[in-house]
Amino acid sequence: MARNMSTSLLGEYLQRALRVEVDNRHTITQPEHISPELLHDCHHLMQKVLSAFRHKIQLPWSIREYSRRLTACQNVRSAKLEADLMKDFRPLTSGALQLIKTPCIVVDSEDNIVLWYLPDALTI
Repeated sequence: MARNMSTSLLGEYLQRALRVEVDNRHTITQPEHISPELLHDCHHLMQKVLSAFRHKIQLPWSIREYSRRLTACQNVRSAKLEADLMKDFRPLTSGALQLIKTPCIVVDSEDNIVLWYLPDALTI
């Protein structure tokens, strides 16, 4: 029970801390019952999330529409279906792919997050 309460309190604190960072407000008081090491790791993760939010890659199509077009047995290849999907849901690039080394999010045309990329977010 104490662990769940601590997890909940830590989550609430991090939500407030993230909002402070996004809104450029002053700092908030850190909870006393959370170890400094855990807070450090959480702030490291929060910085990665913030960095990803600041590096948005936009898809020109909706993931909702894409998922509607997939068949129940999408693992069965159909040349026509694949060609239709490729025509209507073009990749971001043709040719050589760009190597992304920094945190980012990929969003669809409706601003839904499709992918999070958070390199080095978890420390050991």
